Parts: sequence; C-alpha cells; structure tokens
Amino acid sequence: MLLPVINLVWKRLQKIKRFRLSPIGATPMAMDYMEKDLLENLERIQSPVLLLHSKEDLVSDYRVLPKFLEMLGSEKKKITFFENGGHVIDDDPDLVIKYIFDFFAIN
Repeated sequence: MLLPVINLVWKRLQKIKRFRLSPIGATPMAMDYMEKDLLENLERIQSPVLLLHSKEDLVSDYRVLPKFLEMLGSEKKKITFFENGGHVIDDDPDLVIKYIFDFFAIN
C-alpha cells in the first residue's frame, strides 16, 4: 500500500542532485556482488594495489579495506585514508596524484 507513495517521493528526490539516491532495484544485486563475487580470487591479484579512500564516504565503509587488502595476493599494496571528501575524492586532486607517484616511486 505504501509503495506508490514511496515511489512518488523517490522520484521527486531523484530530481534534486544532492538528494539523489541509488536505485532501489539495484541494491540486492550490488550487495550480492560485494558479498560473493567481489571476494572470489582476490589472492590471485598480483599487480600493485593502492587504495585511496575517504573516511567521510557515505557510500562505502572504509573500515573494511584492511580486510580486503589482506586478502589480495599482491606483495605491493597500501591503503591511504583521506579525512575529508566523499565517495568521489575530489577535494584535492594534486594530493591524489602525489600518493600515486609516491606509491609507484615516480619522481
């Protein structure tokens, strides 16, 4: 009974960029992927891995990254956390580039 009302509110919120929500229908598929497929064969990843993540990300939880990093087979791997920013770290692109250059020892 509430679905039509929820759908109406949902559609109105989607028109306001800062209130834009993820599609309800995609949530089960995304969660299934993250809980199963994403975790398969992480130990086979041998390329260098640098994870850059904001602690202010409201979409994904930074606290799970150490567990994922431990599962990777790569010998060269590192996590760098930002104290600010959101899901897309856009506050300081120069800082992102600096972390990448430092990780790969590019001068």
